Amino acid sequence: MGKHLMTLDPPIDAVYSSPYYRCLQTITPFIELKQQQLKDQPGIRGSAAATIRPEHGIGEFFGAAPFDHPTPASSKRLKELFPAFDENYASAITPSRKGETINDLYGRVAAAVRAIIERCDAEGHRAVVLCTHAAVVITLGRILTGRIPKAVEEEDFHAFTCGLSTYRRRGPGLKRTLMLGPSKFVR
Repeated sequence: MGKHLMTLDPPIDAVYSSPYYRCLQTITPFIELKQQQLKDQPGIRGSAAATIRPEHGIGEFFGAAPFDHPTPASSKRLKELFPAFDENYASAITPSRKGETINDLYGRVAAAVRAIIERCDAEGHRAVVLCTHAAVVITLGRILTGRIPKAVEEEDFHAFTCGLSTYRRRGPGLKRTLMLGPSKFVR
């Protein structure tokens, strides 16, 4: 996956990830390749893509419950494990420890994506990676395309063990243009 992300045009300018280990582990090979590219080619655009911005707004979905759900490790610990982890990044959204409803999930992801897009626009970033979990991948697809089914169970956007969905801006909105399946990047 990391090698494929290095071939995208326009090149990746920034990386946002759920702060849970599995997402940080998934995106790390790309980060390492990007860091090597920046080292080998000084002055190349994309230094923000060599760090991981931990965005809780695209973190794991936990259903509403009367108890607290797990949280990611502390920023200090994640920085120790993932040196590219940006401890200074302030997440746009933090989900409730008690979980959320499906409607809450849609609201959280929409608010997080809006904040990410606004930040990317302000920073001049043209291409960004969001590394996240299955429920959020499906929710992102629905939000970005505006195709939200009446039945939440409808199988419209697929989330693979390791897959890539690409969305390209078309005028004022975003439109999904490509989805690659699971086996392409899984060894």
